[in-house]
Amino acid sequence: MGVKLDHVRDLHGDPASPMKWPNSAAVFDDGRIAVADSGHNRATVLTPEGDMIWQGGQQGFSTGDLREPIYVFVTPDQYLLVSDWHNHRFCVYRPDLSVSHVLGHLGRLSPVRGVRDGVRLCLSFLSNLAIEYVGAPYYFTPSKMKNGCPEKPKRSLKMLIRGLWHYARNWPELKAIFTDTRTAMMKPNGAVFRDGHLIVAQKGHQCLSEYKVANDWRDLDLVRHVKDFNSGDTFLRLCNMSQDPQGRIYVCDQKRWRIVVFDKELNYNEEITFTDDGRYPDGPFSCAVLNADYIAVAIGFKVEVRALDGGKIVAELDGFGETHGIAWDEARQYLYFVDRSESCLRQIKVTFGEER
Repeated sequence: MGVKLDHVRDLHGDPASPMKWPNSAAVFDDGRIAVADSGHNRATVLTPEGDMIWQGGQQGFSTGDLREPIYVFVTPDQYLLVSDWHNHRFCVYRPDLSVSHVLGHLGRLSPVRGVRDGVRLCLSFLSNLAIEYVGAPYYFTPSKMKNGCPEKPKRSLKMLIRGLWHYARNWPELKAIFTDTRTAMMKPNGAVFRDGHLIVAQKGHQCLSEYKVANDWRDLDLVRHVKDFNSGDTFLRLCNMSQDPQGRIYVCDQKRWRIVVFDKELNYNEEITFTDDGRYPDGPFSCAVLNADYIAVAIGFKVEVRALDGGKIVAELDGFGETHGIAWDEARQYLYFVDRSESCLRQIKVTFGEER
């Protein structure tokens, strides 16, 4: 069986407020597409024709506020989870897209032991509060090519004061940051859901975290962290994730130029490796399993479809801006990927047929 990719259209959203530096996409069962619109600190939902039908979020710390959302994930029961990156949590929206609650918080995976640990966490907390906006039109590529884009997040006294005021009014959240290691997160960058368990790729902690969830996504109970695997191997830069019908989980490890495959019990299985040919500074950012045979991958300025058996490239589209999040609409055979530098969502028609 071969694969054909046809570029159908580019989706920009509301002409009065088009997307700005989006990061990822996810598809609802009815074909609507959710997008993490980081440039506006919001999440949006589009029709397959590109009309913006919902938006939520603004820069801030309260429930429903976002600070550079980087990932969106639609659960099997059609809840929308938005990775609120600089707030180090997920914002949960109900199926009707009303805001519900948040999951996780900034913090350590291990208890604070001694004054030095406490000071380190306190400084990290204050520094994180001050992050206002990244402000780079390209997320990772041109800044490393030294084209003048800022490489460090912008920090401001205004955001620091806003954050301190928020936590002064919500002291249980502040207490959790320093004491609750079970729901501590740092830069959650991707997620999958299986059998009542949410598995999160934490870029800040470079680990997979598995949680049991219940009660309309309100109860979050840590099962384990997976940091070392395959004889002590570790992740270097965790990005987005996907899973296949058998429950195998595919994790993009961008800096090591690979996708690490785990079975449904989170045991290491194998790797899909990529070649650093000097064209792109980083490896795969996002992936989506298309069926039992193929996986689509966003890497650099192109999208590839690879065979799951052996990793051979069977189709590709090149010449885009910086490709980030990728999503698959199996019912309609559309592949969506975010072109961050062009601030749009590209819609690709996928056709499966005989090997060409």
